[in-house]
Amino acid sequence: MNFALQPMNEADGPVVLEIYRQGIATGNATFETETPSWENWTAGHLAHSRIVARNGPSVLGWAALSPVSSRCVYAGVAEVSIYIAEEARGLGVGRALLEELIRQSENNGFWTLQAGIFPENEASIRLHKSCGFREVGRRERIGKAGRPLARYSARRKAQQDSTAYLGRAEPRPRPKPVRTPLSHCRKTRDSYQRHRFSDAAKSLALDAP
Repeated sequence: MNFALQPMNEADGPVVLEIYRQGIATGNATFETETPSWENWTAGHLAHSRIVARNGPSVLGWAALSPVSSRCVYAGVAEVSIYIAEEARGLGVGRALLEELIRQSENNGFWTLQAGIFPENEASIRLHKSCGFREVGRRERIGKAGRPLARYSARRKAQQDSTAYLGRAEPRPRPKPVRTPLSHCRKTRDSYQRHRFSDAAKSLALDAP
């Protein structure tokens, strides 16, 4: 199937929500049970990195990012949302959207992406693993239904160094070990011994009656 990846716009709102509704109907995509309003949807997603896959006038799927926290230390971490229309599943649309979402997230300074996926959603798990995500843990009895949720995370190669969030583009170089010449060590040892014996002698002189 031919399609093009393009920025999402306001006019895409109804079809974006319809595709989301289709995902809710599967029971394996989200804990949500009702489709939100466009205002609530857009408030919950970052303004950048909103992508749709188009085939002519039709939208086949979409991808977007959500912030994981308002704390500044998590400014480079985002949650992935990706939904594919029923008629376009299994045709490579999801892979194309996720790869482009990763690229745009890196361009916007994000170093870690994460996704919460139900263990039953095998297609989504395969998709995320194929794009470099790995399972980092599971949370049990989440939501009203008490279902487990697997957490997948991808730390992007553009920000592998742990100091990246401080604004340094390159890792801080490790200092080279200082190698002290053996002759210097011997001189230091001999000097230490002379001072030690001298101090002992002064102590005996002071203690003498």
